[in-house]
Amino acid sequence: MMNESLFSLNMEMQKHIEIGKRLSGILTHVIPMLPEEQQGAALSAIERAKAVGPQENKQGNLFQQNCLSKIMPGLINSLANQVANMNVQLLHVLNKDALTLSSNLSKNPSFDTSATNNPWSFLTSMPSSMLIPSSSSSSVPPTNSGNKSHKPLAEQTSLTNKPSAHESALKEFVNGKSSNETLEKTGKKLGNKPEPNYAFKIVPGEEIMPVVFPSDASSEPDLPKGMRHIANLPHGDVVCTTIFSKNRQRVFTGGKGQVKVWDINNVTSLTSTDNNVRNLDSMATFLCLKDSYIRSCKLFSDGSTLIVGGETKTICILDVERGGEIKQTFDCEAEACYALAISQDCKTLFSCCSNGVVNVWDLTSGERIVQLIGHSDGASCVDISGDGQKLWTGGLDNTVRCWDIAGRRQFSCREIESQVFSISCCPTDNWVAVGLEDNNVQVLNSTTMGEKYLLNDHKSCVLSMKFANSGKWFVSTGRDNVVNCWRTPYGYKLAKTKESSSVLSCDISEDDRFLLTGSGDKKASLYELSF
Repeated sequence: MMNESLFSLNMEMQKHIEIGKRLSGILTHVIPMLPEEQQGAALSAIERAKAVGPQENKQGNLFQQNCLSKIMPGLINSLANQVANMNVQLLHVLNKDALTLSSNLSKNPSFDTSATNNPWSFLTSMPSSMLIPSSSSSSVPPTNSGNKSHKPLAEQTSLTNKPSAHESALKEFVNGKSSNETLEKTGKKLGNKPEPNYAFKIVPGEEIMPVVFPSDASSEPDLPKGMRHIANLPHGDVVCTTIFSKNRQRVFTGGKGQVKVWDINNVTSLTSTDNNVRNLDSMATFLCLKDSYIRSCKLFSDGSTLIVGGETKTICILDVERGGEIKQTFDCEAEACYALAISQDCKTLFSCCSNGVVNVWDLTSGERIVQLIGHSDGASCVDISGDGQKLWTGGLDNTVRCWDIAGRRQFSCREIESQVFSISCCPTDNWVAVGLEDNNVQVLNSTTMGEKYLLNDHKSCVLSMKFANSGKWFVSTGRDNVVNCWRTPYGYKLAKTKESSSVLSCDISEDDRFLLTGSGDKKASLYELSF
């Protein structure tokens, strides 16, 4: 009887948690509508409310258990039923109020509600947990099992960096803000227009502050001032991955069951005064993965070999010079391979899988060397540090993990309050940029645990990320159709453009002069960057 009573009370606790989520969502919409002088006070109140730590929770639970042990089971059941009735009524009121508020907000033209629509409806076969988040406001992300996964022991070590309560409040605040900025669809330099704060610096133990950009944030000669659309590459299906060859003469686009090869040499040699957007024809098509969506392509530095992974357990090694002939295959023993990375010497392959495992392969022998175990849900993205010694992975378990490649072990783990969809390592400095399901970009200091920048400009989840080879700037793309160029690490917006559909992938040429994006409107777009 006592167990049943405790179970009932636990269910009531879950209802209270749900009430808290709904109230939090309402506050997220209401706070930006307050006068500016009142927004700070409201945000501070939320921070104080969320500042209840594990110790206070533990003491409360012990006190509750002590009290319950002295109460008759019948009385417990009676109280539980009364609380249940109260919660049902309260939830009904909250639902009604939330719907009314949502309706009023949708009628307000200053609030963009398009981000809540699903522009990925054409990808019904792709896993919703990875690329089709049901709601950007969801506080508990979906997992492969449908329930929240248990955290592995690796996350409970001192190396685990957990997000703070005030950071959570900040993210809710900035996510709820409506921007007065008019989006530049031409990719021109944004200039110094006044706009709401979108970049924040977070240092443990210090107050979160908006970034004050230095006067030379965009003045260096190797920083892009804008981007010009010069060519369309009509792939014919959703372009999930894009990649430049090292010599910049070819690019590869991956869609459903095929990789297409494009010769862009004629286009990239045109003068900057030619404003025509060319439509190119592919020079070759490589069939692979049996009509499954291709998630990732990696090219050897000499351009001879292409490695392809996607919505199947098979990873294909293709001979580029022999028309995409399949030389070898690997079985990742998972439903899908979300992301790939190749070591600098092209001898080792890393594959991130839907089961959370990161496989390490010897490309010479074709054997699997080891499995890196840590993610409790799908490992969604991967990149290698500039020195080639560390592997960084992001996951649907809301973590970013760093692995020692030589030692084949986890070096650190950082918890993020959102699923991680994309990641890129700065090739010249200790910064790692991650794109999140909650619309934000975070730039992490890889050597200082906790120090990071939070960039809030995308209106939907951030699907791809790429650093320039100079390391001084990076690109993010999102489900909001936007392509952003940011200054490393503090996030000054150097250039911005908007496409006609979700932008799923991007790559930057070796000389940092050209940008290639893949989108949901079945084409890739080639941009020339102006400096």
